Amino acid sequence: MTRLEHALSNMEAERFGYRRSDAERWPVSYRPRLGEAFAFVAELTRKREELDDIVRDLAATQNKGAGERAAA
Repeated sequence: MTRLEHALSNMEAERFGYRRSDAERWPVSYRPRLGEAFAFVAELTRKREELDDIVRDLAATQNKGAGERAAA
């Protein structure tokens, strides 16, 4: 039982160590990209336009449904 408890406590400490090292590495990996142009600007713009169209269609559908319920 003691061996199991020891293994579990070590596992928690290792997990914390991995999280900490990841948290320290991530900002360093992002730093070189700061100030650069986003490579997928055109695709992002297109997707935002598609989302706007979907939102407008959904709003129109909801408004149409509300009008039909009020008339009934």
